[in-house]
Amino acid sequence: MPTDDQSLFSIGPFSRATSISVRMLRYYDENQVLTPAFTDPSTGYRYYSLSQLRDAARIRTLRDLGLGVSALAALVKATPDELAAALAHHRHQLADDAHAATERLQRLDNLLAIQEELPMTLDIQHTTHPAQTVITLRRVIDTYADEGDLWNEMMAALGPDAFSAFCGPGMAIFHDPDYKESDVDVEIAMPVSRPLEVNAPLECVTHPEREVVVATLNGSYDQMPEVVQAAAQWATTNGFTLAGSMHNRYVVSPAQTQDPSAWVTEVCLPVMPT
Repeated sequence: MPTDDQSLFSIGPFSRATSISVRMLRYYDENQVLTPAFTDPSTGYRYYSLSQLRDAARIRTLRDLGLGVSALAALVKATPDELAAALAHHRHQLADDAHAATERLQRLDNLLAIQEELPMTLDIQHTTHPAQTVITLRRVIDTYADEGDLWNEMMAALGPDAFSAFCGPGMAIFHDPDYKESDVDVEIAMPVSRPLEVNAPLECVTHPEREVVVATLNGSYDQMPEVVQAAAQWATTNGFTLAGSMHNRYVVSPAQTQDPSAWVTEVCLPVMPT
């Protein structure tokens, strides 16, 4: 043990002084977060210096903010600028986590509300959609939730002539062959009564006739996965094979009402006879 005038705490008193348990002090030693000033080689007893009280206080504060062991080890001796930068980064992460938690809570509340309602009954039919002239905009977007950005871009680019030619509900076509969490290939389309001249990136094209299985979803889009599954199961059970890009027709959409219970969406799966 050092023989100078430096005061040393054994681990028990140091634990009481810092409000960090003995178990955690040992853990921090093992992970190079807070190494004792002296460890007796014959007994293994740990001793801490007076100056380490300040280090322990910083560790406890950062720990309570949710920082992990590796971050604690890096920051216990950090400069003020380094600490400020790390805390700003951690704050950004916490804000992202809080936003994600809020969204999960909303989905949970929606699910609980659905469970309290009568079991979902779907109107599922096989039909043929005729060929149709549409104005389209296709992009790869971050997530399916960003589809609204496409609609805003389209509407901002259209002139009065286009609005007067609208003749049916808008639709979104999902071109990826499988489900993706991000970077999704989405095309939105608005039916028009006549061909129109539009500027890129918009196009005016004719969609061909399509044989489809249609499931009508009444209410929030939170139920979409179950509706798609039910439509695919119905198609397979009734002798059809999925044959093309799924698309939604927004009969009543957020553009008409902000009340999700009033939304009506036709989920359309292109099919061909098996």
